[in-house]
Amino acid sequence: MVETVVTVERTTTTTGPPGGNPSAGDNGGFWSAIRINMDYYRTAPGIIKIVQFILGIICMALASPAQAAATSFFLFVVVISFIITILLIAAYFLGIREALNVAVNWIFSELLTTACADAALLYCIIVQLARWDRIER
Repeated sequence: MVETVVTVERTTTTTGPPGGNPSAGDNGGFWSAIRINMDYYRTAPGIIKIVQFILGIICMALASPAQAAATSFFLFVVVISFIITILLIAAYFLGIREALNVAVNWIFSELLTTACADAALLYCIIVQLARWDRIER
């Protein structure tokens, strides 16, 4: 799998007269590397992330209020997945992924997180169907 690597170079700029107060600027800290990244949401992974967000809202709306323990477990997994999706949306929107200088394979960690959430949701669906089957009999 190919991953694009973006290097963020932090530079400091000063405004005002020469010999001015250098502490008045940003000094190239963490927040200077944060950039709004709308182009990500025009790609296939960005569109999928938005679809995950919308499906999370639909699942929470349809499953609440929880009337059974199986539905409560389903809602728990959906809410945790929804929170992770919101955090990933914020990370990609603000460009935090590029601003952090950590050796993390973001694509693999996102794949692992999504796979665990999908497995948990599949388990929840099976439990929910088993619960509905008991109610019908």
